[in-house]
Amino acid sequence: RSQQAASMHVPLLVLMCSVSAVPISFICNHFRSELTEPVILAIGVAVLSAICFIIWLGMDKGKPIEPLYFPFALGCFGCAIDMVISMDMDGFVDGFADFYLEKGESYLKTSHGLYINYWDGVVHYAQYLYMVTAIYWNGEYRHTSLYWFGSMMNSIIVLLCGAACGPHQLRPALLLNVPFALYPLYVLHRALRTADWSDTGLRPACLAGLRARRFPGLADACLALACIATACICLLRAVVAVGCNHPVCRYLAVDVDPYSGDAERFPLFQLLTYAYFLAPFLLAVARALLAPATGLNIRALLDWSLVAAGAVAQGQFSYTLAPFHLRTPFARRVPSQAGPRAIFLAINLCVALVPHLVLLRLRRLSKDLSVSDEAATTLRTSDSRKKDN
Repeated sequence: RSQQAASMHVPLLVLMCSVSAVPISFICNHFRSELTEPVILAIGVAVLSAICFIIWLGMDKGKPIEPLYFPFALGCFGCAIDMVISMDMDGFVDGFADFYLEKGESYLKTSHGLYINYWDGVVHYAQYLYMVTAIYWNGEYRHTSLYWFGSMMNSIIVLLCGAACGPHQLRPALLLNVPFALYPLYVLHRALRTADWSDTGLRPACLAGLRARRFPGLADACLALACIATACICLLRAVVAVGCNHPVCRYLAVDVDPYSGDAERFPLFQLLTYAYFLAPFLLAVARALLAPATGLNIRALLDWSLVAAGAVAQGQFSYTLAPFHLRTPFARRVPSQAGPRAIFLAINLCVALVPHLVLLRLRRLSKDLSVSDEAATTLRTSDSRKKDN
């Protein structure tokens, strides 16, 4: 029991430090008239440094320190701040985030920024707590970190690019996002460095039957066609967002998805991110599913499907809900007519589901590969024993 209590000490300390975001926000908001933009940046740096120091004091000095522990702990605090900001903007609480929205990151007052903060305050917060606990207990969190990386990088790319190109003034507090844009790259490097990509394709001795198939199965063929269709949708929406004058594009931009032309530029960069990153990945998956005999790296595709699914989950949450929020200008909201609204929801549901279906299918194939590897190893061992006898 004492060992379990010691194991829970640091994760609980991280949780308590993250909850301190509530009183810190309230105190800063109370003195908002005295706070200037550089002071807000300095307070942010000082608070993050103090959290690292407190967590370091609470750690077991006999255990090796995991480098990712501190950025994940800081991520918990950042998620708590984002949740406070979102609840303040939606009126659930009052008097916590006015100072930061006025003199810090004013672009968070948009509907897209609001839902990015909600996702950060709920989903990313849960992922951080899980990874912090897994690190301290020497547990496995690699797949969770890949899904988190995709979600985190999508939100950072859209948020920072939209803030830089939108109508809002950039202030020093924007620099507080720099660590959250850099350390996910190190997390990805760590995850890929430990990847179990044993060879460039499926092992013939284990999956000779799959290699012998010249044509995909019905489920794989349907999934491949869904990937191709979703990739085409991503490319078409990007063309619509940049202002194509084709009648189909004008119909989508005016009657179905007017939010794609919002002046805040967050929708533009979300759709461009899909076109440049998600569409090529889906086409690669479709090619792999349609040509199973050419050799597939199932484990590599599984890792990147985790990244893609995380990015799409975060992106679609913000993009789909933002046009319904009152903070979105009326002209940019989803049309009230049943037909255009159904098309809007169907398109966004398709983009959200297909990468996750790909993830589930690749996980199944990866499990089959592992089972086949174990069976082949057992068979080789039994054969060698027979020869020795």
